[in-house]
Amino acid sequence: MRLFYFIIVLFSGTFAHVRHKVHYMEPDSNNNLVCDSLWMNVPNIYCYKGKPKNIVHIWETIQLHLSLSSDEFEQFDGSSAEEVLSKIDNQKTSWNFNFYKTKKKVIKLNPFNTTCVGVITDNTYNIKLTRIRVDYWRILTFACGISLFLFAPKLSSNSLFYYICGVSFGTCASVLILIFIMSRLLPKKPMMYSFLVGGWTIGLYLFQFLWDNIRTIALEYQSYVFYYIIATGVISFIICYRIGPVSDPRSINIIKWLMQAVGLGLIFMSSDFKEATLAFDMLLLVCYVLPFQSFLRFSKKCFRWYRPKPRPLLSEDEFHHQGVIETEKALEELRGYCSSPECNQWKTVLKLRNPMSNYRHKAVQANLDSSDNENYEIFTSDIIKNGSNSTNIKKYEIFSSDIRKNGLKNTDNKKYDIFSSDIREKGLKQNDVRKRFLTKPKAVNRFAKFVEGSSHLIDEEVLAFETDVKQSEFDDLLTDDSSSSTD
Repeated sequence: MRLFYFIIVLFSGTFAHVRHKVHYMEPDSNNNLVCDSLWMNVPNIYCYKGKPKNIVHIWETIQLHLSLSSDEFEQFDGSSAEEVLSKIDNQKTSWNFNFYKTKKKVIKLNPFNTTCVGVITDNTYNIKLTRIRVDYWRILTFACGISLFLFAPKLSSNSLFYYICGVSFGTCASVLILIFIMSRLLPKKPMMYSFLVGGWTIGLYLFQFLWDNIRTIALEYQSYVFYYIIATGVISFIICYRIGPVSDPRSINIIKWLMQAVGLGLIFMSSDFKEATLAFDMLLLVCYVLPFQSFLRFSKKCFRWYRPKPRPLLSEDEFHHQGVIETEKALEELRGYCSSPECNQWKTVLKLRNPMSNYRHKAVQANLDSSDNENYEIFTSDIIKNGSNSTNIKKYEIFSSDIRKNGLKNTDNKKYDIFSSDIREKGLKQNDVRKRFLTKPKAVNRFAKFVEGSSHLIDEEVLAFETDVKQSEFDDLLTDDSSSSTD
């Protein structure tokens, strides 16, 4: 009967509900919490919900700072508050021991996942959650991993790097030699039985125990640790010098592959965004396996496959045909815009040289006159032969609009064509043209200015030109260069 009560009491601790308190913390808020005496010796669980994964936060670090004067506390971590409570329940049973528990006052949390930390202590403490947006240690680890991967072929055959690694490995291996010598002094059978019974949990407990003792020795006996490192370093250097650098190609390849594996591991562990670091490792491997020249050849082939086809050149007939089509299209668009309510007709009329021609084109949809077409053909042929400039185009636009406005005769059009072509062919300057018209009436001078593109004609000037200038006088103006040279 006593045995039955003992079993009930023993299992009651496992199924009993643990009184606890859960705190959800955010790094950007004022989250400096103080654990008072009311919640002492009770599990306080602090949780961080995490954030969505983004490449911008790849170097971010979340830290939980525990301000506690002594080391008398218990710490449990998990992905949720329920997982932390289950670990606390398992630790309270009589046959379970928390061999692998850790006590850290600065705990790094995953920025992208939900993480909870449980703390049990009898002392008052402060706890705070901080965020480091750009952790330079992570960037340094990432850069070291890339450098080790890229420079592994050169470092594997470098003598200096060989001696540095040999001395470092010898200094660290000497500690293992001391542990091996101490294990030889212990009885073998009890140790073997204990490892068989306890399994890997006892091994982890012993490793943590040794690591804590090594840190304590390194802090309290710094001078002895320094002498020990110097002695083991000298001995390791002598052994490396006796053996000599590695010369076998296969051994060099093995060292290179090990260094590259360590570099990829550093890159992978440099951030909590494991998907991004793993993708970068794969990209680095692909770039290393495929040489840069092969990548260039592949990119050139892709460019040849997907580059746009060159545009075919147009013949002269196709050019004129396309010009006619585009002109009709542009005129139709202009006609539609002028007829739409978006067009302010009064402002448009004020900007036009010949409003009647525009109205006829918009309302009646009439084509250009025969005289306009003839002048256009003569002018375009002259542009093709002698070249064009803004002055000639301006002269033609002014003259053609003036013809439509004032109705000049075909003979006048012909006179203008002969006169303008004479100016373009013989290269007369503005002063030469003025010299020819010094003895003529004012209307002729105005007509010369009109030809040069500096003024417009009005109705009175056109009538004055038709009445004052005779055919013989106009022919005298169009003499050869022999007469112009005498001027």
